[in-house]
Amino acid sequence: MAHEAEEWRQFEKLVARIEQDLRPVGVIVKSPDRLRCRVTGKLREVDASFRQGKEEDSHLSIVECRRRSKVQDVTWIEQLATKKTSLGADRLIAVSSSGFSKDCWTLAEHHGVELRELTELKPKDVCKTLAIDLVLFWFRRCALHSVGINKRRFDASDAVTSAQECDFMLLKDWDPAEKTFRNIEEDHRFSLNDLWLQLQDATDPFVGVNKNESPVVRNASFPFERDVEMKVGEGTVSVSAVVLELMFWLEAEWVSAIDAVRLQYKNQTGKIERVEFGTKSQPGRWLHLQSDEAGALSVSVK
Repeated sequence: MAHEAEEWRQFEKLVARIEQDLRPVGVIVKSPDRLRCRVTGKLREVDASFRQGKEEDSHLSIVECRRRSKVQDVTWIEQLATKKTSLGADRLIAVSSSGFSKDCWTLAEHHGVELRELTELKPKDVCKTLAIDLVLFWFRRCALHSVGINKRRFDASDAVTSAQECDFMLLKDWDPAEKTFRNIEEDHRFSLNDLWLQLQDATDPFVGVNKNESPVVRNASFPFERDVEMKVGEGTVSVSAVVLELMFWLEAEWVSAIDAVRLQYKNQTGKIERVEFGTKSQPGRWLHLQSDEAGALSVSVK
């Protein structure tokens, strides 16, 4: 049951990606979403929503999906027509993986419900424009190698540039999300992860890290002008600086056409073909290639 639910959710996400790529940049997408019913005042779930413009006067489109073995009949269309009105949607798009009956198309046009059919294609059926053998993804990778802690002194320089120069090192299994440090004046606690985010806000730590090369080791020093302390054993230590020793590298992942998803998405007036290359090492990252009946190609990366 859990596996079926996950497959269903992936189908919804797939439809949301396709519909998003068919819309202008800047459209707000939520999948799933909960919208308030104008009749009952209660929240109702939709598979995906698309808003364009300011919230108070935005154009609202709703997408509802069905991934079933049987062709959809007019019952679902009648339900969706009512839902469109009660939620105040400007557009409602119904997507089926098994198609619609002839009466569905007629009734949907009457109620202003737009129908889409989404089907998988075999490799031999994909248009030549999308005939790509493989895609190479490159991912930025970083690992925390060591953490040096320097104690605050008043009779010597506190400046340190590497973890090895510090007074002591944190254990290798130290939780980077733990709020280890405390700014005494502000009574603010922060973690190693917070320092990593500060580093990324200040600079691009991957500058000079190249493809097909060994990891680059770099030290990032965080000196503290104000009193910062951390708990060590039963007591606390006044900290003048934390130094993160980090390893950076670029990692490749090949995705072949065999593992790609090939689709046809159509309505009464036209169709598009689409090939999606997804990564295993970072789920949710995709390269999409899409072609319409005129052969125009569009590419997007998410």
